[in-house]
Amino acid sequence: MPRLRPLATALLALLALAAGLQQLPAARAFPSGGLAARRHRYPWDIPREEAPRLPWEGLQNDLPALLQVQARGKEVAVIVFNEGFSALALNCLVSLIEYGRSPNYIVTSVGASSLAYCQALRLPCYDGANLLANITTYEQQQQQEAAAVAAASGGSGGNASALSTDVDAKRYTTDWFHLVWIKTLVAHAVNGLGYDVLFADADVVFLKDAWKAYRDLLERYEADGSFMYEQPQQQQQQQQQQQQQGNYTRSDGTSFIHKYLNSGNFLLKYNSRTKNMMEMWRVGYEFQINVNGNQLWLNRLDKMGYKICHNKSVCQMHREEDWAAIKPHPNQFRGRGAMCTPDSFEEGLCTDRRLYVHAVCKQGHHQKIAAFKKLGLWFIHMESHNPPKVTVRLPQDGSLPCGGPTWEDEYPFSS
Repeated sequence: MPRLRPLATALLALLALAAGLQQLPAARAFPSGGLAARRHRYPWDIPREEAPRLPWEGLQNDLPALLQVQARGKEVAVIVFNEGFSALALNCLVSLIEYGRSPNYIVTSVGASSLAYCQALRLPCYDGANLLANITTYEQQQQQEAAAVAAASGGSGGNASALSTDVDAKRYTTDWFHLVWIKTLVAHAVNGLGYDVLFADADVVFLKDAWKAYRDLLERYEADGSFMYEQPQQQQQQQQQQQQQGNYTRSDGTSFIHKYLNSGNFLLKYNSRTKNMMEMWRVGYEFQINVNGNQLWLNRLDKMGYKICHNKSVCQMHREEDWAAIKPHPNQFRGRGAMCTPDSFEEGLCTDRRLYVHAVCKQGHHQKIAAFKKLGLWFIHMESHNPPKVTVRLPQDGSLPCGGPTWEDEYPFSS
């Protein structure tokens, strides 16, 4: 039976408050041999005179219909698109299609201008405002109550500031919190409609077949999903530095723990266990928005919404007990720096441990783009913005996609 009950939801709310209290058109859209499939690799290349209306266009407010068009069976990839990060999102998308072998994707836009820009590129856009509008956050409840009190006393309660996520939002601002939480909201919505969901942050570049890598891992361990696991040595270094300063918490506000899941790239299969987990993760948005990001809340749900497992028998046990069994995949980098994107790879770009490169420890889109350019992983050239003109240049040296296995070696994880 699903574990989530009204009492559990209330406890989650209390915990949140106490805590301190992000091509090829799909095969079914263009059958093989179709004019667009033969001549155009990406939606933005397709002239409107050739295809006045693509199968997904006009479905930005109808998620079930959009998924029917774009999913491959019951599998769909999701990225979040905002205008400030548009170049990064397109670079991610090209890698997802070309090397991640995933033409089955949707693009969730946040902000009116971002949605318009997404549509100008003819992408399979979903308007994330639909998800935000369906939830009244704790902060909004307080604003509404304050406005009602002010109105009753003859004053003016004022208006809540409008959400504007069309820019490169600074960390820990209102716009930034909405951008990171939209990742959870759209993954929750897609999973709730019965789909396996692969989510990728915009600052990700895929190197290999993403679905195969995740499927093989989950089948080997009989797990329900996988997130990247931040390596213990980095946490130990952080812990030492912070404790020397008399601070026993991480920079994002959570206490040091023996493991930490990163929410920037994950796959969750659809079943009752993951549906329950995603509902618990979504609940955090109602109470954590403008307080903490979605990743912190994800890690607070350990042993409440899911359980970690590092071998098949433990994963099986968790599933039998009706927990979502999460088998983490290893940190993408090794050695000094751990989580932080290096300027080069001593061991080479293609290794067993690396399905993708995620430009972490780089703030702002300029730093992230520069990091990808140093690594030879920048494929997008924006020749104009309005109207958008995008050119894709892929490496011709045969370095991508990477070959070989993924996540088959043994990697150290804390128990």
